Amino acid sequence: MTKVSVIIPTHNRAAFLREALKSVWGQTYQDFELIVVDDGSEDDTPQVVAGCDDRLRYLRLEHRGVSAARNAGLAAASAPYLAFLDSDDIWAPEMLATGIDYMETHPECGLVCSDFAVGESGGASVPVKWESGLGVRRARRLAHSAGFAELANGNFVSLCTTVVRTSAAREAGGFDEALPVMEDWDFALRVGARHPIRFINRILACVRRHGGNLSDDRGAMHWAAVQVFRKIESDPEIAGRWRRLLRRSSADAYYRLGYWMLCQAEQSQARRFLRESVRRRWWRNRAWRYLVLSLMPRPVTEFLRSLRIRGQQRRRLRRMSGAQSERSASHPSRDGQGPGS
Repeated sequence: MTKVSVIIPTHNRAAFLREALKSVWGQTYQDFELIVVDDGSEDDTPQVVAGCDDRLRYLRLEHRGVSAARNAGLAAASAPYLAFLDSDDIWAPEMLATGIDYMETHPECGLVCSDFAVGESGGASVPVKWESGLGVRRARRLAHSAGFAELANGNFVSLCTTVVRTSAAREAGGFDEALPVMEDWDFALRVGARHPIRFINRILACVRRHGGNLSDDRGAMHWAAVQVFRKIESDPEIAGRWRRLLRRSSADAYYRLGYWMLCQAEQSQARRFLRESVRRRWWRNRAWRYLVLSLMPRPVTEFLRSLRIRGQQRRRLRRMSGAQSERSASHPSRDGQGPGS
């Protein structure tokens, strides 16, 4: 039996898809089937996959979104493990080998993920700078502390770095097709609430950032985070086991959404979410100060917000100036007129 089903959902990203496929065919671990799920593309996607290796299966759907495409791939998968790759991302050659080896030696684990690089790209073929996307310190900590509690405090799972047991993915119910963003975090939480999840401190994929990334919409991200917690808390099995943790983490999600609403001058909406944050965690909660601020007249709120923005800009300029001074001190000019000459 094939060991792992690789699932690539795609929609109008033919140029990026070529690079993604190349990174899959270049894996050091070759016991896989590849399922490309075309979410109603109108570009050259069918031509890109035509004539590929016999291990590739091409599924074409009406356009319903990335979660529906992943769920179609999950339903078609025949292997005991799954690996997901978005069509605009790429894998390091050892991605599958590393994940499968870990899962085989840790049978209790439901999902394993790793660090990733971030590629800023307006096109498909660009050099990748393989530096930590999570940050070196956080990645080191996650190698020892990854689990549901850490995940509930903030997402560290990049779906393109995961290997997950097919049985665990199906038990979790697949991906929520109603979520436009944060569906990967929601999926990982539902897997992690039932099975151990682990983190490998290696960079095994590159996530491309470009104008088409839905995750660049901060407001949508904050709103989706609240929806994720609402759904998780409505699951009796999960809520019964993790009630206190979920209450604290969801209070932070409501705070971030309320603060974002306040920054958009949506005071009534801000009050709604900040109150919910305080209700869930009334002690040691930053939401109190912004809840008070949301009760002030709008001109006062906007004036205080402008003062805060100016302060942030001044601090940013001071940091940039300090960094420039350090670089100048470390790299004297070529003509010998640098510091100390």
